[in-house]
Amino acid sequence: MSIMSGLVVGCGTPLEPPRPNDDSGEPGVKELFEEQLTILEADRGNPEHWHKLAMAYHANQQIPLAIICYQQAIEAGLDTSQVHLMLGLANAELAQDEAALAAFRKAVEVDPSDAEAKWRLALALLELGQAEQALQRLSSGTHDAGVVAVQHIRAQILIQLKRESEAINGLRAWLTRKPGDLHAHYLLGVALRNQGKSETATPHLKAGVGTSPDRSGVQVVIQEWARDTQSLRTKALRDLDNGSVDRAISQLKQLADDHPEDATLVLNLGMATVASGDMDSGKRYLEQSLDMNPELELAHRQLAGIELRGKNADAARKNPQAIEAGIQHLRKAIAISPENSSTQSLLGKALVLQGKNSEAIEFLLPSAQARPGDTQLTVNTISLLLDLERYQEALDLIEVLRVIRPDDPNPVISAATAYAGLGDMDLARSLLQMAGNRWPRHQGIKRAMRTLEDTR
Repeated sequence: MSIMSGLVVGCGTPLEPPRPNDDSGEPGVKELFEEQLTILEADRGNPEHWHKLAMAYHANQQIPLAIICYQQAIEAGLDTSQVHLMLGLANAELAQDEAALAAFRKAVEVDPSDAEAKWRLALALLELGQAEQALQRLSSGTHDAGVVAVQHIRAQILIQLKRESEAINGLRAWLTRKPGDLHAHYLLGVALRNQGKSETATPHLKAGVGTSPDRSGVQVVIQEWARDTQSLRTKALRDLDNGSVDRAISQLKQLADDHPEDATLVLNLGMATVASGDMDSGKRYLEQSLDMNPELELAHRQLAGIELRGKNADAARKNPQAIEAGIQHLRKAIAISPENSSTQSLLGKALVLQGKNSEAIEFLLPSAQARPGDTQLTVNTISLLLDLERYQEALDLIEVLRVIRPDDPNPVISAATAYAGLGDMDLARSLLQMAGNRWPRHQGIKRAMRTLEDTR
């Protein structure tokens, strides 16, 4: 990446605004850069203009340019905790740890009540091996105990300091409030395992495998600002999200005419046209986008959705070609993006429509076992395992689901079904009785109990 005219011409003299390479960024992103550069050129002494250009660069991974602009905004007089946070975050993304630490310290100095500034500083200290100081930063002053990142970092610090009991107590208290926090389950599993409690640790470790700690905050501010400030493309997509489909289609058609080489615009137009109810035209746009760029995973998923829309077993028998076409698009989407669990689940359902239950489970099970905390994928896999009478494998996944969804009776019903299938009627009955006491009005529990009694 080259940065043009990036030299200070004198103390207090604004820089020549840095620009990315001409070939960097998609058309909509280029427009965002040009809009912000034009605003800045009109008044280079305005720190807010530098700040907004920095956020535009930061949101689109032009991190070295973002750092220059954040620094210039501060030099021009912007002295808020947020701008120092953003500068620290940009430095951290380039592994410039000392510069990030200095920026986070400054953010706390500017606003000692800023919760994110404190946990960012604590995290920076932890990553530099200063765990005790990091814990002090989290523990000092008023702090929002409801911030997910704070819980993750505090537990991480306590585990590193070999204070597992404190970490376990804090995480258990947190998980009573947020049982779906998968990374908290993972950290709890690590702390329990470190104490030698492997059996108790296992379902928590499985639930959180592959998850990442929460690091949202100012990053969301940056992304949302860029999204809301961007060009006509973004406004059209926002109209589509808000239900203004006709206006979105009109704007996207104009953009597609202006940028005939942009396959993503044609994809967006196809999605908007499908949303309007015109499936045939939408399908043609989506196919056109794939002719332009066969690697558009979303276009494959959208086309699969059209082919599979409203299909059940009877419809699948009447129109097997549509099911097969949908499956082929899903396989291509998965080849492009193997980690997309919603696509995997949809492919599993489509294979079931073809009557290929065994193939469906052999496809879904490894993914669910690798990411049991992905609840939709796990639920679909459990259902199929139960249908195939593979009860022990179902129970292994149900165990994790019960940990992360303690207030959901459905995993208990599934567990009872599995134990009944294994012949342990007493345990199945006991589970349903306990569930019935906790959820006395739940019809699914009552149906499961009747089914169990009928098999006696």
